[in-house]
Order: sequence, then C-alpha cells, then structure tokens
Amino acid sequence: MNSSEYWKAVASNYVMLMVTVLLFFSCMCTGLRGTESYTPTKLAVAASALIVGLLLTLLSVKMQQRGKASTLPWLCVAILGNALTIGGGVATVSPLIAVLAGLFKGVSGFGMCLFAWFALSLLIGASCGIFVGMLKSAFESLRSLDFTGVIIALMVALAGLYGIIPCINVAMSISPLVGFGCFLALVGGGGLGYTSPTVSSDSVVYDAQGNPHYIVGRVGPERVTCTDGFTWRREADGHFSQIN
Repeated sequence: MNSSEYWKAVASNYVMLMVTVLLFFSCMCTGLRGTESYTPTKLAVAASALIVGLLLTLLSVKMQQRGKASTLPWLCVAILGNALTIGGGVATVSPLIAVLAGLFKGVSGFGMCLFAWFALSLLIGASCGIFVGMLKSAFESLRSLDFTGVIIALMVALAGLYGIIPCINVAMSISPLVGFGCFLALVGGGGLGYTSPTVSSDSVVYDAQGNPHYIVGRVGPERVTCTDGFTWRREADGHFSQIN
C-alpha cells in the first residue's frame, strides 16, 4: 500500500470515528431522568444522519461506476457517507428503543398490559443482547488489536445498556408484575448476546495476494468500495477481488 492510500485510510477512519462519537454522545442518554422529552429529537438527528450517509454512499458508488470516485471531491463524499452511515446507525440504537418503549406508557387493561409486557420484553431482550454481544465483540477486537472495532463495539454496547433503562421504567409504571416479567427477559437477551457471533469493524479487506484495501463505503453485504476507488467483492474463500 502506497503512502497515498495509507493517508486516505487514516482520514477515513478518523472522520468515521469523530462523527460516530459526536452523534453517539448527542443521542445516547435518552433514558435518563429529565431527558425523555428530547428523545424524539435525538432519534430524528440520528436517523437523519443515517439516511444522509446512505444517500451519499449511494452517490459515491454511482460516481465510482462512472470512473470519478478516485477524484478528491468524490472521495470525500464517500468518506463522509461512510462516517454518517456508521455514526447514525450507532446513535439510532438507544433513542429508537426509548421511543418504542414510550409508546406503551400509561396503557391499561389486561389485554394491553399483556401486549405491553410482550413488546417490552422483546425490546429488553434485544437491548441486553446488544450489550452482551458488543462487549464480546469489543474483547475479540482488542485481541486482534482492532482499536476502531473496540471503540465502536463499546459505544454500541453502551447504547444497548441505555436502551434497557426506558423499557424497565415504562414496564414498572404499568404494573410491578409487568416489570417483574420484563426483568426475566434480561436473562434470555444476555444468553442470546453471548452466543451470537462477534462483529468486527471490517475496515480492511484483503485481496488474493494478501494486500490490504481500506473500506470507505458498502454496496451490499458482500461488496465494498475502498480508498482506491474500486468496488471489491467477497469470494468463497474469504478474500476480495476487484470487480471494476
């Protein structure tokens, strides 16, 4: 990898982490006392960043297909799109769970309470699974010295932890019995998160010769756009090959 590609990769990771951290700390504390009224606003900010990031990534892919992605302006668009997509996705977790939990606040009647218990248990289980699974991923990333993966995994884990708080608060406000039932979901969610596969930051892919290529955007689950301006596809043996 030449020096130009190296500094492109450094810029991509720096911008991505900076945007992710800023969005995360702006939108994570949605379940704390006195901040509930700001939850929809925080969700709107995070979701808007995610949508804009996806649009910019799609635009950069189209420019790449036209052979213009390697120019500096479109490379910046690709890097910003990747940053907003990851940052918005991470920041959306906690406020989204809080907004969904808030829909059940003040419900009454046996049928509605039963439905609230079921829905809140799913949210709590998912939040606990995210928390445990991301802690596991952070540990695995640390073992492989993937510090970008460690930071992102810890932020997602904390978002999952804060997602539990509003769900428990709403459940207890409905009924102590509903709250107790929701506590049981913590065990199932934690077990699911522990057995889930680890998630890495996947900021680097390797070709058949073992050369690294740094990701700036994603076209799909098996295709990525790298700092060299090309699209790469995952092959059956795990390496990536250039498709254009």
